[in-house]
Amino acid sequence: MKLLKLTKKTESKIELANLMLNIYCQLAGIKCPETELVIMSYFMVYGVKKATKELILRSQVLKMKGSLENSMSKLRSLGLLIKVEDEGTKVTPQLDFTVDNTMGILIKLDNL
Repeated sequence: MKLLKLTKKTESKIELANLMLNIYCQLAGIKCPETELVIMSYFMVYGVKKATKELILRSQVLKMKGSLENSMSKLRSLGLLIKVEDEGTKVTPQLDFTVDNTMGILIKLDNL
């Protein structure tokens, strides 16, 4: 099997999570608007909690709490966020990993 090696530098963990999320969505056939991708990146890095929601609003990704709740609903409908009984909303297990300064992705592509 031939391998294609690429290197990409990002400015922050949010940007790195966003890049990983874009690749995941592309391969999974998920069409997610850019704003929701940014919001999801924050949740991947900081977790789905009140402090993260406040950070999203302070960073002016969105300006109103209602808009954030609507975006979270959209992310749940896309399967990127899930509701867990007794735990609330969480990142889907496929994307629930620690975003480190250096990350790698192994993608197996098959035409069969």
